Amino acid sequence: MRLTAERERGGVGRDARGSALGHRRLALPALLLGSFMGVLDPFVVTVALPAIRSDLGATAAQAQWIVAGYGVTYGTGLVLGGRLGDRYGRRRLFLAGMSGYVAASLVAGTAPAAGSLVGARLAQGLAAAAVLPQVLSIIRSSYAIGERERAVGWYGATIGLGVVFGPAFGGLLVGLDIAGLGWRTAFLVNLPLGAVVLAGAALAVGESRGDGVRDLDLLGAALGAAALLALFVPVSHGPESGWPWWTVALLAAVPALVAGFLVHERRHRAPVLPPHLFAERRFSAGIVVVLLLYAAGAGAPLVFVLTQYLQDGLGRSPLETGLVFAPLGLGFAVASAVAPRLTRAGAAIPAAGSGIVAMALGALVLVATSAPEDLQPALVALVMLVAGLGQGFATNPVISLVLTAVPDSAAGAASGLLLTTTQVGNVVGVTGVGGAFMALLPPGPSPAPAYGPALAWSSALLAGATVAASIIILARLRTA
Repeated sequence: MRLTAERERGGVGRDARGSALGHRRLALPALLLGSFMGVLDPFVVTVALPAIRSDLGATAAQAQWIVAGYGVTYGTGLVLGGRLGDRYGRRRLFLAGMSGYVAASLVAGTAPAAGSLVGARLAQGLAAAAVLPQVLSIIRSSYAIGERERAVGWYGATIGLGVVFGPAFGGLLVGLDIAGLGWRTAFLVNLPLGAVVLAGAALAVGESRGDGVRDLDLLGAALGAAALLALFVPVSHGPESGWPWWTVALLAAVPALVAGFLVHERRHRAPVLPPHLFAERRFSAGIVVVLLLYAAGAGAPLVFVLTQYLQDGLGRSPLETGLVFAPLGLGFAVASAVAPRLTRAGAAIPAAGSGIVAMALGALVLVATSAPEDLQPALVALVMLVAGLGQGFATNPVISLVLTAVPDSAAGAASGLLLTTTQVGNVVGVTGVGGAFMALLPPGPSPAPAYGPALAWSSALLAGATVAASIIILARLRTA
């Protein structure tokens, strides 16, 4: 097992141990607010999309890219963004990325046409890919183990609060129509928030970087981005466009692109994703667990199928559906804040959290097949609270274990890979489980009773994969 002196003493990076470490408690709120902005973005923009389409006359394809374009560039840029932080300094990349994010938000908020708004959204995603990996890598390099677990807990709580308040915040901004700006406030709100983040980070965040990182593997970064684009773009367009041939061709190319990326990384002397990371048992197992929890647990795939079930199956409004999901984020935030207090239990906490999620998904099967329809939204909301608690106890302790297992020199690359894995998990889960849900419905307009069995089988699939995550946690993530 590869252990460095840095990791044995808690992983506090060399550059980060200067006087700036006295401001770590001030630094964390700035880092978390930057993360909060990134989480809010998809929810706020999705809520504002109808108003954007009406005002700018956006086509269906443009509307899709206004939402999905951000996720595509964000997901493909995370690993490179993390490695750039290792090379040039994580504080520097955080500040540069946040400055770019604010600038792109200004362009988006003043966009005269849908095309320019799409371009601004692509730029926002790239900027976010520079910002978000630095949050976890700064936490990894600047905090000792106990403090790090608490910081990761607050990070998880922040993500949960973003899920809870995102849709409501977006609706509020559009509804208030501040200064007659309407949907534009969904982007312009990032200007004052970004200014606070930039000021706080500039004053309180210490610089850190990965020792020994001198060169950048640009070809490896390009190969990795190509593989992710070949996955994200078809999945974003395929369902809406009936899966044309080019989407299938791109998906078929993914394994070859991934293989080419891995071969290149093994041969390059300064890889963008160091292969030695995967020699560490907890890191490699943790990546698999994160993939399963985001592809199967109480994440985007569950939200996707439940949205279809509640609105199309039970005839509930978007507002009612949003209220049903609010306990999911609330439970996630509470558990994320509590989990660091239970660190002595080690891997038992994320294993138990995964088990709680699996039980909640099992309860969802019973609700879908047995409960009276008029009671189902309330029962689903209760299940969402339990599932959110389980997901919070599962994911953030796993992230802490994974970050502890990597050397400081690769903290940015590891953080980027972690965040990329969450994106891939969401995409694979929504495509796979969402596709299974749709396939279980009869063709054409489906009668309401058909949705119950489709949800039950989809929930069973999610529960099975979540149980697999729990088994891997117990078998491979136990600390020595």
